[in-house]
Amino acid sequence: MKNKVFVYGTLKRGFGNNGFLINQKFIGVGCTRNKFALYKDSLPYLVDKPETPIGGEVYEVDNETLERLDSLEGHPNWYRRKKILVCIPSTGNCVECWAYFLITKLPSSAILIKTGNYKKEYYGTEIFKL
Repeated sequence: MKNKVFVYGTLKRGFGNNGFLINQKFIGVGCTRNKFALYKDSLPYLVDKPETPIGGEVYEVDNETLERLDSLEGHPNWYRRKKILVCIPSTGNCVECWAYFLITKLPSSAILIKTGNYKKEYYGTEIFKL
């Protein structure tokens, strides 16, 4: 079975954990349909609190890869996997994806990423307005 996963941090292309997604299908860049909060210190943290749309990437992964991602993210004890809608401009569609949300206490050193985009890339959330 195939699962769509939205990644917003170290699992994206060019980051260290992207190797977990090797041989999986890259669907495209996208932005969450709803607003959430994205924080960072040494890691990114997605929090279910309305702040801004979050930019990231969508992959289609097999069940084995999803299990490896669950292990990496500490699901369900540290991050919890939850379904959200992600809009993909290249296809013009919004798709239901799994995303990992922090459920433990946010580190005191974490700062809010106001753009909703982890690190340097900027996907221009204005292009995602429906």
